[in-house]
Amino acid sequence: MEQYFRTVLVIEVLTAREAFNGGLEDLAAECIEGNASGEVKMRIVEHCSETEIAELLKDQGSDPEFLIEPKEDEEDLPAGYRWATADETEQLTRTGGLPGHIIVPRTADQSGVPCTQNEADVAVPVEPTQAP
Repeated sequence: MEQYFRTVLVIEVLTAREAFNGGLEDLAAECIEGNASGEVKMRIVEHCSETEIAELLKDQGSDPEFLIEPKEDEEDLPAGYRWATADETEQLTRTGGLPGHIIVPRTADQSGVPCTQNEADVAVPVEPTQAP
């Protein structure tokens, strides 16, 4: 299982004439080649779950797939959907209703073994829809 980390750095930047207000790339250039001195004053490291790191990446404007590899069994999923849980699939079977569900043909099972018998599974929206 992949491990994910959030590292927060507090960096002191010393400059002459004007305050530093650039981004990471500018900071590195100024401290290595320019007219600034920089030092890491505090480092906070937190272990994150896959869900937490995905939200943090979205908050930064990055696609979560930047760090999180899609699982083999997720390759068939349309964007915005996840595989239904056993309880959700049972609800669909029992009541005939599961808001926003779709049936998705599978090309491989959870172990990556190719599907050859026209297998399909139930997928539901990542953000559950409200029943009308």
